[in-house]
Amino acid sequence: MSETNAPAGCGLRLWVEDRTPVKELPGFRPNHSVPKEVTSQTRLYVAGIGEAGVAADLERVAKLLREAFGLKRKELKSLGPDRGGGSLVCPQLTYTVTVSQADDDPALARTRREVEPSEPDVLTDPGLAFAFAPGFTALERRFDEPADVEAFIDAVEDADPPEVKGLDYPLDASECELRLAGFGGRVKITADAAAILAPTPVPPGDLVKAWAKVKGLLDVAGTG
Repeated sequence: MSETNAPAGCGLRLWVEDRTPVKELPGFRPNHSVPKEVTSQTRLYVAGIGEAGVAADLERVAKLLREAFGLKRKELKSLGPDRGGGSLVCPQLTYTVTVSQADDDPALARTRREVEPSEPDVLTDPGLAFAFAPGFTALERRFDEPADVEAFIDAVEDADPPEVKGLDYPLDASECELRLAGFGGRVKITADAAAILAPTPVPPGDLVKAWAKVKGLLDVAGTG
């Protein structure tokens, strides 16, 4: 297979997660047992029986990406599945899917699907919404340097912008959450990242609009 270099990424990533009973994973057999605890062995077990689902997901998404972006064979590279995870790499983005045991319930498996676009413009490309319908529940931007969360809170409170409908934070101001006008989710700001979080999957464009508002607030605060 011709080599396809992974796109450098634009610092933004989208993801959505599902939780499924371990016994419903494609690799689960009648002689298997549902884990009653979370250990290194049960994590490996869940990842292993989830690999068939990862392989099927990669095949499904690869077809959608080829149709959405008109990709040639040599423009789309697959990695895995291996240890419960796999990736697809094309000029527009890197897609990664993983299956792992849920930390809070040993009988559940967590499937995480994540997209890291190569350029910000990919986020508003109709092809992205087509390939990943119904959408994502989160958009995250990790900061190159630690953000001053206190300065961000102060700037929002002083400016009192109309797009912010609620702001909450602990006494130490180590993080904060805010609600945006016209967006049904929440925004979490920490020293490491800003995350736009929706309660249910939404088209990437909805998350991008919310991110534009948050980026404007970060710029005003001179942080992030």
